Formats: sequence, structure tokens, C-alpha cells
Amino acid sequence: MSYKIDIAQQKERARLNAKVYAEELRNDFENGHNITDAVEDTVIASNGKVNNFEAVASHEMEDYISSIQLAPDSKVEYIYPLKGNEDGKIDLMAYKGRREIVSYSIRNRKASMQGPFELKQGGYGIAVRNPIYIRQKDGTRKYWGLSIVIIKVPDIFDKTLGALESFGYDYCLDTTYSPISLKSVRVASSTGDNVKLVNPVSAKFQAGGCTWTLNVERVGGWSSARLLTVLLSGLFLVIFSTVITYLLLRTKKQHKELVRAATTDELTGLLSRRGFIETLTKEMSRDKDKMVTAVFIDLDDFKQINDLYGHVTGDAALVNLANNLIAAFPKSSIIGRTGGDEFCVMIIGKSPEESERLIREAVGKDQTFFFENKKYSYTISAGYVDYPGQTDDLKKLINYADEALYSAKLAGKHRCVRFDSSMADIKRTQLGFSFKTLAEGIPGAFMIYCAQGREDILFANNDLINMMGCRDLDEFISLTGGSFRGFVHPDDLDLVETSIWQQMLERRDDPFHRDDYVEYRVKKKDGSILSVVDIGRLISTENYGEIFFVFIRTKGELAINV
Repeated sequence: MSYKIDIAQQKERARLNAKVYAEELRNDFENGHNITDAVEDTVIASNGKVNNFEAVASHEMEDYISSIQLAPDSKVEYIYPLKGNEDGKIDLMAYKGRREIVSYSIRNRKASMQGPFELKQGGYGIAVRNPIYIRQKDGTRKYWGLSIVIIKVPDIFDKTLGALESFGYDYCLDTTYSPISLKSVRVASSTGDNVKLVNPVSAKFQAGGCTWTLNVERVGGWSSARLLTVLLSGLFLVIFSTVITYLLLRTKKQHKELVRAATTDELTGLLSRRGFIETLTKEMSRDKDKMVTAVFIDLDDFKQINDLYGHVTGDAALVNLANNLIAAFPKSSIIGRTGGDEFCVMIIGKSPEESERLIREAVGKDQTFFFENKKYSYTISAGYVDYPGQTDDLKKLINYADEALYSAKLAGKHRCVRFDSSMADIKRTQLGFSFKTLAEGIPGAFMIYCAQGREDILFANNDLINMMGCRDLDEFISLTGGSFRGFVHPDDLDLVETSIWQQMLERRDDPFHRDDYVEYRVKKKDGSILSVVDIGRLISTENYGEIFFVFIRTKGELAINV
């Protein structure tokens, strides 16, 4: 029973990884489909004329693309790049195998895939063919031809499957050759084309009308140390000398398992906090002069995900984020899960500018995953600090990254913030208590917003959120775009801005009473218009520069429906 439970748990973790990576593979193929859509749009926009094909194709070209083609009336006439494809202009309807698939796409008005097949330039490719229809004067749509992209495999999904392999899994990826074929062909495998996985778990997905199957199995097959433990425990009752030997060996084995358990996060397979610190310390001791960027990453509103969808879905989100981080950062990076929803990355050997680019791309990525046939999305925040540019002390490096992450959270989440020396003065416990007290205790509607730039809203209390007809702060930020300019009715904005800054100019010599009084309208969530009075004060802060503290009250309590 112990052995079966252990194997079942291993397979369940593998099945979860297979689902997550199957969705990543589907997204990889969707990128190729999106390129055919972009080429299709240019043809439709010019009412069937082919203009600037090379410019459009070169703009959409990626490393994993072999060629981009246009086939008016199913005859390939435009190919990019032309070099290496000089003999590629063909009539697709003249070949039986292609004619049936092209006819399927035209008949069903949707893109189809075919392959893999051998490319003239070497390697293998998959064709994505997307039928184009032009709207006629009578409103009907007439078939024009095909936009085609030839995808190189395994180039398009090499990084995705490489990340799966790094978790200690063997895999094979199979697909039906085309939408009209039941024949299954091998596209990629970590064990070679002729080696089959013995007892894999599988995840299926659809792409280009074809059925794809990702099979996953632990390297070396499913095995459990618990069976050995049970057998040795049985022998303990028979042979005393064997018992002594077994206990000594098991003690050593348990020590290794404890070390592994203490340094590895079981859910994500990343380093635990202890393992992360130990690995980082060893790395830094080998070369103290190398450039390092410490990044603390946090999944925004993770508690809300657990509360709304359950802890199993929350675990799937953490696994998805771990996979995304592995894909986003270089292999030389040290990545760990250092808390419940907190991750830490050490980017080794990259300049601060290179590291910043990687971090911004990771934070800006669309974080989505499918779990049990449902799509979920989330955002992340990050704080980072450079070594040795900002500190040459390892302990401070980690503390500063943590402070920067906290500042990113305070600034509105879903962003990355580089550490600044002023952040070290932020008192978390006091700030947390203060904002809670402000949100619940200030009598009347109140907000704080930056005086410059986009005029970002830094804080809004519950009374203001309720006044605007919103359920919570997130809905209020969505309604206003997180900006004071989005809070004011567009027709009143210019007058309000002019009035406020005119009053500030008149009081420029009085630093203690830089107040304003202005009336304007706001548009509530339900679309009604509310007239309000704004009483504000401009102050200067160390962390945010000049900010406005503003009390908002209604004028006449009159709401007019738009």
C-alpha cells in the first residue's frame, strides 16, 4: 500500500506537469497560427491585393520559422525568405496529400497543420495553412487563397520541452499527421524515436485541427524507496546481523533524504529557502567578483486564488509560475521557492541592464494556465537589487531585494521595482497597520495620488470605493485606470487640472497651506454621473515626491443617468 501511494503521488505530480506543459506547447503552436493571421489581415485590408509582402513577412519572421508564404487560389506565389526556397512555388491542389488537407481547411474555414516533414534546408517542419476569405459587395465571403507558415520542429517548442526534461522527466510528443489523418507520428522525444515509454501519463491538446499527445514518465521509470524499506523491515525480524547493517545504511540514507527534503521544494521541484541560500553561498564563495542580480518575486493576491478556486488550483498556479521562471531566466540562474507564494532568482554573470530586461519580460508575461479544463490567469510583482553595484554583502543583497518587492506591492502590484536606498526606511508593520486604519477609519471619502506623471492613485479608502459603486480596491483601480485623471469625468479634466495648479501657484510661498478646492463630476461604475467637491493638500514625500491628500464629498447627492 505504501509503495502504491508513493507511485500514485509521483504520477499525479507528473500528470499536473504534463497538463501545464501541454498548454505551453499549444501556446507555442498558436504563435505560428498568429503569424498566418497577421499575413491574412494585410491581404484582407488591401481587398485581395498583395502589398509589401516581404516587409510584412520579415517583420513577423522568427527563429523557429522556416518560411512565410502566400498562395492565391491555392498556388504558392510569394515566399519569404526566397533564398533556399526558389523551387517552392507550387500548386497545392496538384498533389493528392496536400489537396485533401487544403480542401479540408477551405471547407471548414479554419487553419490546419500538416507534418512533420523533411525540409529542403535540413531538419523537419510543420505547415500551418490558414484560408483567406475576401468580403464581396453583396456581403458574402469568397475564398482568396492561403496564408502559410512553415514551422521548424523542434525549434518552436525546444525551450518548453527542455524545461520539462530539467525536472527529471522523459517525454515523447506525438500528433496526427493532419486533421484528416488518424495516423500518429512522433514529433519529439527525449529517449530517441525508437524507444517507447513504458508506463507514461499523458495530456492531450488540439492545435491546427490535429490531436497532440504529450507522454511523460520519470527518467528510469516509476520507482519507490518505500518498498525497499518495507522489505528490510521484514528481514529485521529474521536476521539480527542484517538488522544492524540495515539500520546503519538506512540512517545514512535518511540523512540524505532529509538534506534533499530540506533543500528542495516538493511541489515545484525548485530549491527550498535553505537550499537556495546554501547554493547561493557556494556559488558566491567561488567567485566574489561576478555580477549578480537578486530578484524577489511574489504571486499577486495568491490568497484570493486559494480562497476562490481552492488550494489544488493554487498549487497548479505555483507550478506554472515555477515553470515560467525556469523558461524566463538563463540556465545559470539560481531559482528557489522561498515561501508560500514567494520565489527568488539569482541571475549570475549578467549586467544590470541585461538582468533588468529579463526581469521586465518575466513580470510582463501573460501568466495563464489551464487546470481541469479551466483557464486561470494571475500577475506577479518583483523587486531586484544588483551585486556588487548596490551592495557587496550577501545578507543585505537578499534583504534589499525583499524591500524592493515590498515597494512594488505598495506601488500597485504587477510591476518590478529596483531597490533604492530610501526603501530601507519603510517600516512594514507600521505601514500595514496605517493603511488598514486609513481604509476602515477615515470618515468620508479619501484618496492619495501622485502629483506628477500619470497621477497614479496610491491609496483609496473604503468610503470612496463605495461612493464609486465598486466592490473593492481592485474594481476601483480598474474603473479609474489607477489614475486621478481616470477618476475625473473627461469633460471636466482640463478645467480641474488648471484650477488645481493655479491654486497651487497662488500658494507657492506658503509651504504649510498648499491646499486646493475644486468641484467636478465623476462617472460611477454603473454609468451614473456624480457631482463632487474636492478638498486637497499638496505635500512632498521622500519616496514618492509630491503627492495630493484629498477628501471627496458629494455635492447635492444628485446622480444623473447617462
